[in-house]
This record gives sequence, structure tokens and C-alpha cells, in this order.
Amino acid sequence: MTAMTQVLVTIIAPLALDRVGKAEDAIDTLGNPARADIRAALDKHEDAEHGTHFASLHALRSQDGKRAYLVFEFTADGPEDDALARIDRQIGEHLRPVFAFASDWRDGELLAYLKRHRVTVGCGWFSNPGLLFAGTPGLTVGRIQREGELGTHVSALVSAQPAGMDALARVEDVRKQLAGNKHFKFALTPAASAPLFQELGLPRFVAQLAWSFAKTYLWPVGLVLLAAALIAGALAASDADGWWEMICEGVLAFACALWTGSWIALLVLTIVSGLIYLLLRRAEENDSLEEHAPPRAVNAAMFARENQRGYTANHMISVTQRKPGFVRWLTTRLAFWGVGAFATRRYRPGFLRTIGTIHFARWVTAPGSPDLFFFSNYDFSWESYLEDFITRAHDGLTAIWSNSIGFPRSRNLIQDGATDGERFKRYARHSMVPTRFWYCAYPPLATTSIRINADIRRGLSGAMTEDEAILWLPVRIGSASRREACQQ
Repeated sequence: MTAMTQVLVTIIAPLALDRVGKAEDAIDTLGNPARADIRAALDKHEDAEHGTHFASLHALRSQDGKRAYLVFEFTADGPEDDALARIDRQIGEHLRPVFAFASDWRDGELLAYLKRHRVTVGCGWFSNPGLLFAGTPGLTVGRIQREGELGTHVSALVSAQPAGMDALARVEDVRKQLAGNKHFKFALTPAASAPLFQELGLPRFVAQLAWSFAKTYLWPVGLVLLAAALIAGALAASDADGWWEMICEGVLAFACALWTGSWIALLVLTIVSGLIYLLLRRAEENDSLEEHAPPRAVNAAMFARENQRGYTANHMISVTQRKPGFVRWLTTRLAFWGVGAFATRRYRPGFLRTIGTIHFARWVTAPGSPDLFFFSNYDFSWESYLEDFITRAHDGLTAIWSNSIGFPRSRNLIQDGATDGERFKRYARHSMVPTRFWYCAYPPLATTSIRINADIRRGLSGAMTEDEAILWLPVRIGSASRREACQQ
């Protein structure tokens, strides 16, 4: 069985600056957390699996105050078109009055409008720069919610067992009770397999990285080389007499031109890369050190919307602006490519380095502009979230955000920057805006809980030895009585 694909959809629509305030007021009525009727609509799944994990809606000004946008971002199960259609059916009547403020809105079908303004991201030459991250890959809303209930129920069952039972006997007793429970019987059936992770050796990782870089950035060079070699081959063949001589002369000229051209291209690329690096270092040394802090009113509005009662997760949005010039245009793409390459090939699925507290996050550039948006649904406090990145993943954070105006001074794209913890935190807070509408499908569940609940089901639905049960019970269920049993 294969894992269900999650989609991170972002809608960006133009908004006149004089309409931002009215749009904010309209979004405020939707609630953070989402008000009861909207939550009920999004909670009502049209099937047992597919739903919306998180959603937020914003009216945003660019950092320089020259542009404004309506931005709706959500994460859902299934294909993008299906997820958009589901959102339209469930809460379209509430979204429509907000998008009516957009500069290019014309009375018509909301779904068609959302599809036209859907933004895809990438890191290639012609892509809209950005990056998507899923912290619970392959898990649908329905599965997360059912396994959340399962985890609580199984913990209660084990806690009620006699203290002297062997570990495997405990597991078998739980399985027997679940088999007779219609609501939890699903736990005895294996779920869809999670994404596999195989840690690559350094040579293989470097080879994959090189191939990915070539496919993403060097294909124009390959096309030029191929065209030049074909022309050289055709010219050589045209001077030959007879078919056999034409073929031989043409192939030889093609191969020679390709070989020579490759070395010339390598030399040119090396020179250009060195020049870009020198320009980057010069720009980094001349970056200004800014000491911005958010206005008190904005800070208060953000604090009021963080750490909501009953919610383990929080939501944040950051609005920054790319530094001017071709070098930063290029290094932004390289940073997204590099972070994405490491996240998919070097780290466990759902983790950035060892950070596993992010549900979903995305970097999205507004099309045709230098404006960069960052959205994240993360567990626990904002302070602990940033501290994790400062101490454990500062190089990736610096690689991306050092291309934005006002970021703490960096070196070699990935060094320093976010390691200047206090200045970075002030920068991050200054770039943030209050989240006016936010929906979360499973408020009490942290990413760690979601993974543990999935492991509980995996253990119950598979074969297990006594030794495996001894290890599995305290780790996956965790209670004093079970630890005591494991020590016997």
C-alpha cells in the first residue's frame, strides 16, 4: 500500500492597499481559532479519510508597503483540485465575501477564481521560488483523528490491566478487547505504509545531489552543447563523400564538439560561479544591521492569538522582501533547492535535521514580486520553535532568510545569520503579522503524539515477540505500571 499524498495549496490574489483594513475586518469574523460553524463545516468529512489539516487566511502588505495581497493557504488530503473543490463546498460562502475585496474579483464562481490564483513553487530558473514541508507525511486527517482516539483508549486499557502480566500478554489482551469494539477494530488492520527512509552514504548522497543540481540548473548548458555538437556534426557530414563517410565524419565531429564544448562549459561555469561568489561576499559584507522590533499593538495581537486553550499547535506567518539584484534572485533559488534536497535525501521524513515539531510549513514568493511569505503550523511556543532552529538548523534557515532585507548579517550564505539569536528573534517578530483566521483539524495532538499513535497501531496490527512487546509498551504507551511490568 502506498501513502496518501497531502497537498499544500496557496492562493495569492492582488489587493488594493486601501482595502487591506476592510479585508482584515472581514477575516477577523472567521475567527482564530476558527469559529464554531466554520469548524463544524471543515470537520465534516465527506469520506472517512480525506479532510483539511490546517487552513489560514490573511490580508498582507508587502514589507515596503507598496503592494498588498489576499493569501489563503491550507493543507489537505488528496489531489489539489479535489481539495479545492471540497473547501469551496464546505466554507466557500464564508471565503467569498473576503475575496470580493480582491482587485481583480468579478462576480462569478469562487472555485474558478481560487484555481486561477493558485501558486505553485519550485527552485528552477522559471519557477516561482518557494519550498513545501510536511511533518506528518502520508497521514490523512481521518487516520490522525482515529489513531488519536485509539492511543487514548489503548492507554486506558493497559492502565487497567493487572500489574503482574507479561508484556506480550498485555498486548494480546488489548488486541482481544479491540477486536470486540466496533469503533476501534480498525487498529488490528495495518495502515498505509509510511514513507520509507534509507540513510544514504556520503558518496551516493553527493552523486544524487549533483544529478539534482544538474537537472535543475545546468540543462540550458546541456541544450547549448547538444545544439553546437549537432551543428558541428552536420557541417562535417555535409563535406563528406558517400553515406558511410558522412556518418563517420558526422559522428566523430559530434563527439569531438561535445567533448571540447563540455570542457569549455566547465571552465566558463567555474569562472561565473567564482564571480557570483565574490559578488555575494561583497553584498554580505555591506549588508546593513537593522534593529527593528514590532510595534507593541502588533505584538499584543500576535500574543493574543498564540497558545490557544486546548491547542497544542500554533500558527505563524512572516512577510519579508528579497534583496535586490540578480545574485539574490539566484541564491534564493539555490537556498530552496539545497534545503529541499537535504530534507528529502538526508533527513527522516517529517523532520528537519532533528526538529520534528512542525506539522506543515511553506515558503512562497508572491508571483512577479520580491515578496516572500513563510507560513508554519508548529507545536508548542514560538520561543521554543525559534530556539530549535537557532541551535539545530540555523544554516538552512540562514540560507533562505539571509536573502531577505533586514536579516542579521550572514557569511557564505549559510553561516552566521540565525546564530545571532537575539537579533534574529527580533527580526522574525518584526516580520510577523497576526493570524486572523486559522483552522486546525486536531487541536490536542502534537506531531510526536501523531507519530506515537501511528506506532501503536503498527504494533497492534503486526506480529510481536515478548522482547518486542517489552520494548514497545513503555515507549509507545508509557505509564508507571507498564515500566514496572517491564522490569520484572
